[in-house]
Parts: sequence; C-alpha cells; structure tokens
Amino acid sequence: MEVINRRKGDILTEKELLEKYGRDQDRQPSSICSRIRRKFRCNRRSVKNKIEELVPFVSWIRRYPVKKWLTGDVSSGFTVGIVNLPQAMAYASLAAMPPINGLFTSFIPTLVYALLGTSRHLSIGTFAIVSIMVGDSISSHVPDNYCDAFTNVTTGVGDNMTMTSFDCSVDHEREKYAIAISMVMGFIFFFMYLCQLGFVSVYLSTHMISGFTCAASFHVFTSQLDKLFDIKVPRQQGLSAIMKSVIELCKGFRGINFYTCAISIISILFLFAGKEINFRHRAKLPFPLPWELVVVIAAAIASYCGGFEENYAVSVVGDIPTGLRTTMPEARYMGEVFLEAVPIAIVSYAITISLARMFATKHGYEINSNQELFAFTMVNTAGSFFGCFPAASSLSRSVIQDDAGGNTQIAGIINSFFILIVLLWIGPLFEQLPRAALAAIIVVNLKRLMKQFTQLPDLWKVSKIDVTIWLMTWFGVFFLGVDTGLLLGIFISIFSVTVRSQTAVGSVMIPVTSKPLYRSSTRYNDDVSSGGESDDVEDDVVIFSYPAAIHFANKDSFKSQISSTLGFDPSKEKVIRQKAAKKLKTMVESNGYVNEGNNIDVELDEKKTDEKKSGKKEISCLLLDMKCCSFVDNDGCITLLELYNNLHSLEMHLLFANCDYSVYQTLLNAGFDEIIEGEDAIFYVTVQAAHTFALLNKKTTSPPLANGTVNRSIPTTSTMMTTVNGSVA
Repeated sequence: MEVINRRKGDILTEKELLEKYGRDQDRQPSSICSRIRRKFRCNRRSVKNKIEELVPFVSWIRRYPVKKWLTGDVSSGFTVGIVNLPQAMAYASLAAMPPINGLFTSFIPTLVYALLGTSRHLSIGTFAIVSIMVGDSISSHVPDNYCDAFTNVTTGVGDNMTMTSFDCSVDHEREKYAIAISMVMGFIFFFMYLCQLGFVSVYLSTHMISGFTCAASFHVFTSQLDKLFDIKVPRQQGLSAIMKSVIELCKGFRGINFYTCAISIISILFLFAGKEINFRHRAKLPFPLPWELVVVIAAAIASYCGGFEENYAVSVVGDIPTGLRTTMPEARYMGEVFLEAVPIAIVSYAITISLARMFATKHGYEINSNQELFAFTMVNTAGSFFGCFPAASSLSRSVIQDDAGGNTQIAGIINSFFILIVLLWIGPLFEQLPRAALAAIIVVNLKRLMKQFTQLPDLWKVSKIDVTIWLMTWFGVFFLGVDTGLLLGIFISIFSVTVRSQTAVGSVMIPVTSKPLYRSSTRYNDDVSSGGESDDVEDDVVIFSYPAAIHFANKDSFKSQISSTLGFDPSKEKVIRQKAAKKLKTMVESNGYVNEGNNIDVELDEKKTDEKKSGKKEISCLLLDMKCCSFVDNDGCITLLELYNNLHSLEMHLLFANCDYSVYQTLLNAGFDEIIEGEDAIFYVTVQAAHTFALLNKKTTSPPLANGTVNRSIPTTSTMMTTVNGSVA
C-alpha cells in the first residue's frame, strides 16, 4: 500500500494538471455569418487592399527603389529577352505551332504575369515540357496530313460531279486547339483560385517532379530528331511514343539530308562549347553569354546568303508575319481538349510555384500560392485572345534573370517589350533560319533535365521509397506517355505518404530516468512560478513539437509554424543579416576605416535593450521534439537542413530530441552526419537532456533584426512545449 500511496504534487493526473495550470478555453469561436460579413465587407480600405492583393504591381511599384534596382532590372530584362527570342521560336515547334505563336506566348503572358504575379524573379513564357504536352494534344486532333482530306472533294452525282478544293491550313487549325487549351486552363486555374486550392501543389513532391521532367525531356529529344536529320516522320503520341518515333526514324533514314545534319552538328558543338565557357567563367561574367542568339543570327545569315532552302533543300522557318493579331477561342474546341488541359495545367502550375518558392527563399520574400493561381488564370485567358499556347515559367531564363541583376518584374516588362519589337519589325529577318538550328537549341538545353539521373545516388541514401517514386514516375512517363505518367507519379506519391502514415508503429514508453513533464503552451501557462515553484535560470530555449511526419505535403506548413513560433522567418532573417554585413563592408571600403562598424553594433545593442524592456524574449536555441515524427522524406530532410543552416548563420542552436531510429538514420544520411562531426551533438534521447545542454551552452547572439519574439498562441495542430512542475510523465 505504501507503493501506491503518494504525496500530493509528486504525480499529477491530467485533471489535476488542468486545474492547477490550465488556461481558460471558454471563448466561443466566431459564427460563420460573422466571418462571411468580414470577408465581404466593402469600404474604401477593403477595396484598396483587394486591388493591391489582386494586382501586386500596384503595391510594390510605389515603393520601388529606382536608383537601387532600375539598372539591374533593365539590363536583366534585355538579357532575358535576347535568350528568350530563340527559345520562343524553338519551343513553338515542340507545341506543333509556327514560330510566330512562340513569340506571342513570350510577349502577352510575360506582361500579364509582371502585373499580377507575386514572384519577383520568374520568367514566364514558353517551356519545353509544357510545349511538348500541348504539341501532343493538338497533333492528335490535327495531324500533319489533316488537310489532305480537304484538298480535292468530289461533289454532285453522275455527270454533274465536280472536284472542289477548300482552303485548309494545318497551322491555322492547330492554333484553334492551342488557344482553346489556354482558355480551358484559365477556367481551371480560376476555379482553383475561387476554392483557394493553392496548397494542392504541395502534393507534387520534388523527387516526383524530377523524375517526370527527366523522362519528359526524352520525349522532347526524340521529337527533334526528325528536324536534326530533316526526315519527314509523323508525330507519335501515347503508349511507347518514344520507341515508335525511333522506329519511324530508322525507316526513313535513307532520306536524310546531310546538309541539315552538318548544320545540326555545328550548332550543337558550338552551343555546348558556349555553355562550357559560361560555366567555367561564371564568376567573371556579369551574365551568361547568349550563345543561342549567336547560333540563330549566324544560321539565318548563312542560310540567306547560301540559299540553303533552294540549293540544298534545307527546311527553314518560313513566313513570319509582323504585328499582333487577335483570336477567339471556340466552345466546341474547348470541350474536345478539356481533359487534356488538366495535366498541362498541373505541370504548368507545379513547376512555376516550385521555382517561385526557390527564388523567394533565396531572396527572403513571400509568395502567395492562391494569387499565383489568379495570375495564371489571367495569363492563359489573355493569351488565348492573342494566339498564345499555354505558358509556364522557365528555369533557365529565371536563373539568368536573377544572375543578371533582376530584382522585380520590371525585368519581365522589359523582356516583353523586347519581344514586341521583334514582333513588329524584326521577325521577317528570321524567315530563312534553318529549323535544324532551332532543334539544336532545344536539344542542348535538355542537358540540365537529363542530368537529373545524377540525383539518384544521394536520394537513395536518404530514402529508398523516394527513389522508387522517382523511377516509377520516370518509367511511367517514358513508356506510357507524358499525361499518363504524370497521373501515375501523383498517385504513387500520395499513396506512399498514405501507406507510411498508416503503418507507423507505436511503442510502450517506460520511465528509465527521472524526467520533467512537458505539455502544450496553448493550454498551459509557461510561467512555472504560477504554480508556486520558480526557477532563477533565464530560459531562452524554444521547444517545439510537430505531431506528424515531415514530408513534401506538409513541409510548407511546418516552416510557417516554425516562423510563427520564433516570431521571425529564419530564411528572411538570414538575408537581412547578409545585406547588413554587405552594407557594412561597402561602408568600410568606401570610407577606408572600420569605425562605421561600431554603429551597427550600437544599433543591435540598442535593439536588444529595447526588446528586453518591452518584455520580448530573445532566443538562443530551437529544440525540436520529434517523438511524433514517424518518418522524414527527402523534402523534409531538405527543409530541416535549411532550417539548421539558417539558424546557424543567425548564431542559434538547432537541437533534436526523441528521434525515432529510422528518422535519426535518415537525417544522418541526408547530411547531418557531416554537421555533427565538427560540432557538439545535436541529437538527444530526451527533451530534458537537450534542454539542459541548451541552457549550459548558450550561444552569444545579437538580437534578430526582425521581430524576434516567441508566439505563444499558435492556432495550429502543432504544439509549443514548456516545462511544467518538474514531474514525471
């Protein structure tokens, strides 16, 4: 009986714990009607805020630092425009469209996104993967021999029969389907925007997208082989399209044009050499040199002077009309392409939002995934009235826009006006351009996508399941087709998360050593002294518990909750610190002495004093309680590595406690093994052990330049943990 007798306060029941430390939870949530009224409240301020939300350009252009950013945006815009010109004409052939439609797609969508998009560094226009998907769709409706049935049609009966010819243009018919796809995609994006479905992109994991784009690049490659050799081959779609294309090429190999082959080989070798020069001298070059434009100009001049089309039967681009023209989508075509437009819309949005997040993280700003849906609604809808096929963001052009000094979408506006000049006056100069030169540009630019196979060894160390998803997506796209393979990859990704979430195995916990009790700060007071016990140690350690696995579908939610808990975004804070350091370095170099650095230190000290006076809590360590985390996939590992690097740059600790062995091994394989070799341990068996280490090994930190306070009331399912009463759980 003595064993079960206990002193009051040694062990607390949940009821006693709530009675002693619980917070008042009686506040009633607001009604649905009141929330609807607040949502649709109409006054001058709400209308202004809604306009700024729908048209971000109105918001940021008023604060645009002209002296600081205009030069970089203008030079970046012209640089991207120079690269965009040959790519637009080349990728139009992937979409089975004339080059002029590629130029339209690089003008209207770019201009619309510059006004409505939230990413400052994306380059919108033609993209290889989206173009090949559009080309497969419209080629199935309008094959190359579509007009043969309308050339000579017999009408009448008996002696009155006559042969009648109808005007028919394959390009004109294909344009009808292309603009119909753009309009349908606009409807799809608008529906997603109304339902606030911007979050759906998180279900497309990076390893699934990587496998998809890698396999799709082989479809792009095989679609250009007939142009490289100048062999007439019908376009193949669907099951085993790549194998069918190769077989057809072999059948027609006797009709190869050796002059076209020479143009292809010279162009490819020249582009590969130029890309290598850009790579080796990237530190010295202000921006990558536009070798594609050099190939286009040189090939066009050589073809014009040498009469390649007349003398050597080399296929050339042909007629490029000047000016803009309007088109009108037709309902009957929209109904035919609706199902085919869905996967194109998924790929377009997924690639765009992933690139937007990458640049936003790099430069420390935020993007709005739902506003991106509205932006792409208008991009595709407006494009459908100007002869544009569906647009998307381009990785290569976006990187160039960033490297060339672009800071905002002013660069996109400059890029679009450069294309407009080509449309109005310069276009006809490229009519003698060999198609083989454009095919060479496409093939060389596929190198980055095809090299994604090199990711597999590192990905295998992190997660064998992620490698399986990558390979199954790749094989699905390669053998079943782009559309079917994409759906297969999405299904496998979601199914893998479901299986791993449902098969998590719990374990019975037993007290091995004496441990304090930790509970959620959203329900319990974090002031231990309120219970009659006090601690003289100043605790600046934040203990955070996330009650789920960390994977591609919830990594953004995890990062936002970490930022809300800390009171600042670590990635943004890192950028702010780097800019402050760069500013200090510039001041030292310009003034020739280092006394200016004292001003920065004084400002930080004053900010630190002000934060103490205002009761804001400084943070020296973030402790992640991983007891509810059953697995971490590749995206989750990347997120945790980024969080560690960002906090480390801010001179803050990141510690882990209660890791499952499989999670621990995954994190080590992902790169944490290199981190713990040169530093103190960051993985601990219990929260108490990690907490004690953090208190005894505080880093000397300067306060965050952002609002570095702890948010103790987070309206989410995750929990912020605090020490309560030192009792055994």
